[in-house]
Amino acid sequence: MSESASLKEESAPSSISRENPEHPLQDEDQIKESLVLFDPGDQKTSQSSLKTVLTSYRAKEFQTALSDLKIIQSHLTGKEAEFAAFLEGDLYMQLSKDGEDQEAQQALSSFNEAMIHYQKSPYTVTALWKIGNIYAKRKLYYEAIGSFKRILSRYPDHPYALKAKIGIAQTYSIWEKWKEALPNYIQLHLDINKAPLQDQPGILAGLAESLFHLGQYEEAYKSYEEADNRFPNYLGARSIYLFHYAETSYQYREFKKTKELFIKYINVFPRDPYALTAFARLENLFWAEGKEKDTANLKDLALAPYFGPIAENLTRFMDKISEIRSRSDKKSPPVSFHSPLVREIGKTVSAILEEPSSSIAVPFFLFIEAEQIKDIGIYPVALEIEGQIILLLPASPLTKEMKKVFTETVSSLIKKEKKELNPMNIAEIYYSFPSIFPENVMRGSVGMDIATAHAQMGLFSKSIAFYEAVPSTLFSTRSDGEEPLFLYATSLFEEKQYDKARRKLELLMTAFPKSPYLPPAVERMGDIDSLQNKYSSAEEEYKKWLSLFPGHSDRGRILSKLAGVYEKQSHPAEAVKIYLSLMTSSPKNDSKILSDLGEDYYRMVEYEKAAEVFVKSLGLDHPAQPDWTKLRLAQTYEALKRFDKEKNLLIELSGHSDNEIIKKYSNKKMSELEMKTGIKKK
Repeated sequence: MSESASLKEESAPSSISRENPEHPLQDEDQIKESLVLFDPGDQKTSQSSLKTVLTSYRAKEFQTALSDLKIIQSHLTGKEAEFAAFLEGDLYMQLSKDGEDQEAQQALSSFNEAMIHYQKSPYTVTALWKIGNIYAKRKLYYEAIGSFKRILSRYPDHPYALKAKIGIAQTYSIWEKWKEALPNYIQLHLDINKAPLQDQPGILAGLAESLFHLGQYEEAYKSYEEADNRFPNYLGARSIYLFHYAETSYQYREFKKTKELFIKYINVFPRDPYALTAFARLENLFWAEGKEKDTANLKDLALAPYFGPIAENLTRFMDKISEIRSRSDKKSPPVSFHSPLVREIGKTVSAILEEPSSSIAVPFFLFIEAEQIKDIGIYPVALEIEGQIILLLPASPLTKEMKKVFTETVSSLIKKEKKELNPMNIAEIYYSFPSIFPENVMRGSVGMDIATAHAQMGLFSKSIAFYEAVPSTLFSTRSDGEEPLFLYATSLFEEKQYDKARRKLELLMTAFPKSPYLPPAVERMGDIDSLQNKYSSAEEEYKKWLSLFPGHSDRGRILSKLAGVYEKQSHPAEAVKIYLSLMTSSPKNDSKILSDLGEDYYRMVEYEKAAEVFVKSLGLDHPAQPDWTKLRLAQTYEALKRFDKEKNLLIELSGHSDNEIIKKYSNKKMSELEMKTGIKKK
């Protein structure tokens, strides 16, 4: 099996980046570098009042340095006072552990106070750069970028201008503003040879990361590749970069490189929780090559960080996924949403997710497996896995992205089933995952399709409930809204909500004047009027139908309905004209038409014609309502005083009719006939 044939192109969710990703700014030594103001060999330095402070500083005894500085600071003047003001901020920064503590806040205050007092100080540029880094650590990204931009505007030619550009790009990365980060990295990449060597790998990696998160996998892959070629040990020593490099190669379909990188990742970072996802990718690639057994050792490495029940359930889950893959190879029967295999996988996923976990690594692995299973067409399993994650981890950062993917999958699957005319499968999807069909989804196209599926199965009351949640405007604006609108009207009609059905039919005829559903819509309007005893309106609707669709195959049926309306209005002569025209146009006589024609002749007191038509109807192979036609013929013979023929029919009906009412009536008429004529039943 070739890789290109078996692996469908997959769109990686933006959440493929790991939780709390490492986005280092500069190295810590660079961020906390000292303000070198004096040459250590300078005699003035050794005689400086700040000598003790600087000695402690260089020994990284920052608390001692700060205490000594506080003692002498008020006595300093001139350049030493200026330097001390900035050094105070720097010392507080060195003492800050995470950028969120009191020391970081004090560093900001000291730097800002120093810049106010010494506005033309050459140390301002360094202070602005350090302030930017403090803000970035405090997640005050807008302020951080503002501080870096102040360097660019005030000191465009200063060596720190390049550091500021790097700071802006990397702050956007930490902020996950990838669109904003990308142009900054592109510019840095153009001038990369001007950057210090130690900054170059970070620039290349930052460019690759931005492209990766924006889904530009080809360009991202090339950037990772450039970084790897120029700095061979840089990406491989950082788990997040190696992971994303491998994932990018997968999305770019460089599968040979993918295997190399993910195998390296698992071996170098076996305790990393995302090794599970690496295993899932490798499993998919090896399965496509028919080499799934080669993943056995990798599976053990990927499971290494897990112990106890979660390890057992992860193993069980992996085994089930392997079973599903093998079934797809053997062209086994389709997996239904309610199959035991789907239920078992659902329970296993639930057990995995209910185990305490500090990261999204495990659900992310499950999600990747679901997406890969989806690629080989086994949607019930994939949706069961994703549905369990959405249900059990509603607050997970992965869930928001997954809901979008899940909804898109359900929508595309519903479209597929709709195209293949499988309304039962559409309903099954809904009832399998009711909790992930929120109101906003049910108010859209998905909700309309679910309602339509119920209507197609004859579940009219339920379809109405679903249709009612959908805005009326969606029916008229959706390109294929005519079928749902007609079926909505049909459901209302079947549930005897005639006025509502009429309004939906009127909307259909207005919104889709050339719809193929127009003929049945006009017919249904006539049916509604007829059922509401509005016979003149029904007559107009049926006549309208006949004028609009003169060559339609259902013309005979509509004529019969029009004849029926004439009968209800006591216009049998008009009905007779229609029936005679139908008999002339039809190559074979219709038993129902003959029976109705006989009825109209009977009402018109044209008994000879009625008798002739009734006899003709009963002579057909499958007469319509034979017992009723025989009874009507008997009554016709009674009117014609042909009592012998009447008697024979009554005897037959009283003895053999399945209809108890006709049987009793025939017995009664037989008794009356005997009394009136003396003809006795034999």
